[in-house]
Amino acid sequence: MNIIGYIKKYGNLSFQEKPLNNVDALILTTLTYLHFELMIDENGSMVVSNVPDDFIPLLCEGEFTTRSNEKMFRLLKTVKRYRNIEVRYVYSVHDKLNTIQFFGMTLIIPGYHPFVCYRGTDLTLVGWKENLMLATNKVVPSQVEVYNYTNYVSKKINGPFSIGGHSKGGNLALFTAIYSKPDIQERFDKVYVFDGPGFNDNKIFSSDKYLRVKDKIIQFVPKDDVVGCLLYTPKDKLIIKAKSVHFLQHNPYLWIINRKGDFKYSKKGTRFARVRRRTMMLWINQLTPEDCELMIDKIVDSLGGIDSTLSYRLRLIALKFKTFISSYFGYSKDVRKRIRKLMLLYFKIWRESRIYYLKHPKED
Repeated sequence: MNIIGYIKKYGNLSFQEKPLNNVDALILTTLTYLHFELMIDENGSMVVSNVPDDFIPLLCEGEFTTRSNEKMFRLLKTVKRYRNIEVRYVYSVHDKLNTIQFFGMTLIIPGYHPFVCYRGTDLTLVGWKENLMLATNKVVPSQVEVYNYTNYVSKKINGPFSIGGHSKGGNLALFTAIYSKPDIQERFDKVYVFDGPGFNDNKIFSSDKYLRVKDKIIQFVPKDDVVGCLLYTPKDKLIIKAKSVHFLQHNPYLWIINRKGDFKYSKKGTRFARVRRRTMMLWINQLTPEDCELMIDKIVDSLGGIDSTLSYRLRLIALKFKTFISSYFGYSKDVRKRIRKLMLLYFKIWRESRIYYLKHPKED
C-alpha cells in the first residue's frame, strides 16, 4: 500500500494509540505542498477538519500530485488520527528578483510535540533555479529563510519539536538542523529528510555542529534515487522500495508501505542510482563557477525563463525538447560550444562511472 492506504488502515488510531512513525512524518511533510498560505498567514491558524470542502481543490492545485494530494487531504479531514491537527505560523516567500522560493508551517499535533515542516521545490522556475543553485552556492536564499523561520517558531512553541521536509524541503530541514544555535538543536527530537539533495561541501559532515545533531537525522531515499543522491549527503540512509523508476520515484505516493505500517526497505539502491550520484559529483567538481552559472541560466531559459512554470512543459516532453533546441540554436557560437563541451564531459564521466560500478558492484 501507499500513504493513502496507510491513512485508511490506521486513520482511526490516535497518536497515543499508535505513536507517530516514519510514514506519518512523510504524510505531514507532504501537506506542505498544499497552499495553506491562501487561507492562513503567520499569525493565524486552522484545524485540518475545518478546511471547507469546496476550498480543497484550490488548496491542492498546481502540483504534479494534485489529484493525490486532494484525495489524501479529504481523508485526513475525516479520520481521528489527523483531523484535529492544527496548522500554524504559515510563512511563504516567492521572490523572482532574488530567486527565493520558501514555505514553512508548524503543525500542532494532539498527543505529540509540534512538527515544523518545509515545502520542497514547487512548479515555478524560481524554485527550480534556486534548486540548481545548491550546486554552486554555499548558502541559497531559502536556507537563510528556513534558519530565520525555525528560530522564530522555536520562540513560539515550548519543549521539543521535530522538523522535516521532502525534496528541497528535506535539504532545508537538514540545513536548519546543522546550522541552528545549540540551544535550538537540543530541542530537535527528530529531523526527517525525505529524498532531499545535499550540499556542495562535504566538510560539513565532519563539523561539530553536524555531529551535535547527527543521531537525530533520518534520511530516506527511494531505491532508484535521483534527487536524494545529488551533492553531498549523510552516508547513513534508509532506502525505500518504490514503484516506477528514476525521477518518478521522487513522488512520495509511489513509496511502498508494508502491512505493519512502515516502509518497505532495501539494503541498497540500484546501480543506476550510484552511477548518477558519482557522475553528478565528479562533473560538478570539474566545472568552474562560470560553467555552473552558464548551465543554470541556460536550463532555466530553455524551460521558458524565470516567469514560467514546469507544469505544462514537463508534461509535454516533445514541446520541452523543441523549446530547448530552439533556445540552443538561438545562443551565440561561443555559448553553444561551451554547452556542448560541458555536456560531452558529463556523458564521458557517466560512461566511466558505469564501468567503475561494473568493476566494483559492492561499493556504494
